This record gives sequence, structure tokens and C-alpha cells, in this order.
Amino acid sequence: FARDDASDLVEKSALDAKSAKFFSHFSEGSLGAALEYAAGDFRATRGKILDALDSMDGKISEAFRLANVMAKEHHDEIDDVLKMLLVYFRDMIIVKQKGEDSLVFNYDRLAALRRQSAKYSIEKLQDILYAIEKLMRNIRRNINLTLAVEALLLQIAEREKAVA
Repeated sequence: FARDDASDLVEKSALDAKSAKFFSHFSEGSLGAALEYAAGDFRATRGKILDALDSMDGKISEAFRLANVMAKEHHDEIDDVLKMLLVYFRDMIIVKQKGEDSLVFNYDRLAALRRQSAKYSIEKLQDILYAIEKLMRNIRRNINLTLAVEALLLQIAEREKAVA
């Protein structure tokens, strides 16, 4: 189904239109994957990871704690967790550049996205996106997942003051 048309997903699930749009984008238009995300623990995992990320607030100890959670508790779904982070930081760039709210996938976290995006420069956000993409590629190479996720989250924790 089309990523921008989530009506099939609304019909086949108990999702509201905005949630269906999020899952259709996140699943890259795959109805089966969208239904699986909507029915599974994805929402709880997403909430847990993004809440921890938002509360990290530059604290190195929180970065290590979240890395441990991601690498150990969510090892089997690390691709989805990293994709979740990729989409979240993409949304921060859109918010920072005063883009249309309708382009934001994490619409339910707009206030946090606005707050968090003010703590990073556009360049830093782009560096973080690149680091997430690199980690997603490197996962296939039998890397030490805990160390790799720690390195990513330390990079995220090292904030630069944003230039308006």
C-alpha cells in the first residue's frame, strides 16, 4: 500500500489515522510490516527508547545505560530500534528547519522534538544520522553491538549548542 495513504491500515487495525500514517511510513509501505508493528510491542519499545533518549540530556552515564538496554534487551530488534532513532533525528532536522509539522513522523512527540532539536546544530544532527546509518550497515559485520551502540549514544550525548 502507499506510504502516504494509510486508509488500508486504518481499515485492518484499530489505529487512528495519525498512528496508521506513522506505521505506514515506518514500515516503508508494507501493510504486513505495519500491521506487525501496530500489533506487537513496538509502541512500548518506542516509548521506552525515545523517553530514555529525551531524558539523557547529555549525561554520559545515561548514554551507557541506554546503550545497554538497546544492545541487550532489544538485541533481536536492533534494526528497528536504530531505524526508530534515524526517523526521530530526521524529524529533529525538519523541526529545526521550521518544516511542516505534517512532515514529522513522530507527531506525538512534537514538543520533545522541538526541545531536543534546540540542543543540536543542523551539522551535529546530520552527523548523528550518518553515525546511525553507519551502525546499521556495520551490524552485519559481527561487530560488538554493545560497544557500537555506546559509541553512537556518546556521540548523541555530546551536544553542540545549536546555532539559530
